[in-house]
Order: sequence, then structure tokens, then C-alpha cells
Amino acid sequence: MTYFAAVIGQMNIDFIFRGVDVFPKPGEEVFSSDFQICLGGGPMVIPFHLERLGVKTRFGTFMGDDFESKVARDLLERINYKNVEIIPSTSKRPIVATSVLSSADERSFICYNSNTNESEIDGDQLYEFYKGSKVAYFPKNMAVAKRLVDDGCKLILDVSWDPTISLDSLVEKLKLVSLFTPNDKEVKSICGEDSLLKCLDMLGEHLETPIIKLGRNGVLMKQGNKYIRVPGLKKFNTVDPTGAGDNFLAGFIFGIFLESDLLESVKLGNIMGGLVTEVIGCYRADTNPDLVMGHLDSYPEFDVVLDEKHLNDLLA
Repeated sequence: MTYFAAVIGQMNIDFIFRGVDVFPKPGEEVFSSDFQICLGGGPMVIPFHLERLGVKTRFGTFMGDDFESKVARDLLERINYKNVEIIPSTSKRPIVATSVLSSADERSFICYNSNTNESEIDGDQLYEFYKGSKVAYFPKNMAVAKRLVDDGCKLILDVSWDPTISLDSLVEKLKLVSLFTPNDKEVKSICGEDSLLKCLDMLGEHLETPIIKLGRNGVLMKQGNKYIRVPGLKKFNTVDPTGAGDNFLAGFIFGIFLESDLLESVKLGNIMGGLVTEVIGCYRADTNPDLVMGHLDSYPEFDVVLDEKHLNDLLA
């Protein structure tokens, strides 16, 4: 069977405390207005929403006999997602568990992660999982990544917050990726630079079109010698920003599926990221092509960023 997009990654469970007015300092207790346990973000967001947009996907993940895995299976049934292939793992607790403190404007996380991944899988088996896909989440195995690129597969690299990641440590991967999607906080840490424009310059030494996610402010990118800010749509009724970055990837891949140009794919990413903020958690059950494409006609024009001051004015 041919799949357009293939993804392997851990399952995530989020314990979301929504409506937090002030994040607690050490020793303090604060209260939320709502609480929910649901599937978290990460790689599974991509195939879940792409399937609802009519894009054929393949998703591989890790499950055990532990309590968290049982909860994840139950939550998968609740969202009616069945396209899951369980990959054997020696990890006794392969599920990522995250407590999310969520306000209208920001989030904070506490996470348990055993860092279970596909490195235990034989390279040939791993290649067979991804083989034939047009787009794939960057595999841990560099030899497999190179084989996929040789096949014409577009590799997407996403990173989570990790202060130990440096640009030098990513150089070999960046030679193979079609899209690298750090957010503004992540890229400043990766590049060791506070200026987002300078970060784009540094990424541009390794990527044809570097981009930086800016949350509700959209996306900052560099095409040729131009810095471009693709604004986010302000029309969404945000109740929970959790999962917006992962949904951006789903929307961007949908753009690739439609053979859209880069700017339109970024807009579709922003639309998907905005739509999911209207629900609690990372999954929006009513996602469909008409819902997403209907926002393109009213999308604002992009901004050509002149300098750092101009960017700060746009983001103010």
C-alpha cells in the first residue's frame, strides 16, 4: 500500500490544567478553571489530522503493558483513530506523560519521557516502513534517512525544547531535510542568538528556506535575501494553545499533498495550528478539507521584514 506521509513516534498523554491565570513559583499552589486528560501532541497529531484531510498516512508507535499504555489505547478509541502499528520495544514505559499548565497566551510543561524510539529497529525494517512515502518524519537512523532522500522522499525535522541541542549537532541532518520547524524559543537556543533574523541567516547556511514558528504571530521565513513574516489569523477563538505547533506540521504537509507553493503551505500550517486552539487538547474531530481551505480566501498578505526594528513592531 502506498502512503503519502509516514511517521514513527511516541504516544503522548497530556494532563491539561486550563485557565491558569498565573503560573506557580516554587512552593506555590495555583488553581485552574478546567482539567482534562487527553492524547498529547507529538508525531501522532500529523497522521490523525491528515487522514481527516484525505491524506493516506502510516503511523508507527510503541506500547507496553504499563498503565500509561492502557490509557493511551483507551484515548485512541475515544478519538476513533485506528491506523496504529505497534512497534516492539524493550522499554517498560514507552508513553510520554506531560502535565500542561495552559493560559490564554502561554503554556508550561512538566514531562516524563523514556525517549523510546525506533533506534532498536533494524535499518532494513525501518526503511521498509517508510519506503514509498512522499513525506516522512525524520528517522533516527541516518543511513535510512539518506536512502529515503535518494528515493525522493521529503524529510521533515521537528525538535522539542532541549537546551543541549546546538546548530552544530544538527548540521548533518539539515543536509537532508526539506523542512525544519523550530519555534522562536527553540531556535534562539539552538543558534545561541537572540536575533531571529540572525537565526534565519544561520539556518540559511544549511537550508534553502529556513522558517521559524512564532505561535499566534505566524511564521518568520527567509526566501533568497528576503525576510518574510506570514501572519497568523486572529479570528480563532482560542481556548487552549496546546498542540498548535504539531498541527502546523499537519497543515504544511497537507499543502505539499495539494502541491501548493511554499507560502500557501505555510498559511495552511498556520490555519491548522489556529483551528486546534479552539478545542481543548491537540485533536480536532471535525477537521475536514472545507474547514481548512475556507480560511485561505480571507488570509492576510505576508509582510516583507526590513530589519530587526520592523520585526519587533510587527510582533508587538
